[in-house]
Amino acid sequence: YTSAKFMISKLDLKIPILIGFFESILFLAYFIFIMISSLLTSNVERLDTLIIELLIYLTFSIVIFYISKLLIKVNKKAYTPFLLIQMFIVIITWPLLNENNFLIQIFAILLFIFALISIFITLLPQNRLRFFK
Repeated sequence: YTSAKFMISKLDLKIPILIGFFESILFLAYFIFIMISSLLTSNVERLDTLIIELLIYLTFSIVIFYISKLLIKVNKKAYTPFLLIQMFIVIITWPLLNENNFLIQIFAILLFIFALISIFITLLPQNRLRFFK
């Protein structure tokens, strides 16, 4: 019990920050994957829906990157948005786990696990206190 408590006390904000940057890269990679696979297969029902979906993933990638960057500076304004984004990632990856495409399932599993880890570490008392002194 004591060693587990010691390990938890050593979990720093660096891990969620790195995970945030990694998630940003994953969303950018997913954006590129969807764009290329849509162009190669021509399996697009509606072009406007595809464009909106691509813009959402690109915007999400940029927002995650920006908020993770603010988290480095222990900016109080970044704490809640970072947690909300991680919770949103958990929600949007859940349906992706049921996709037929193996790459999309791997993408969803990675994002799901990393988002849960980020939520857990960010909510630890020693990390929360860094923002709300």
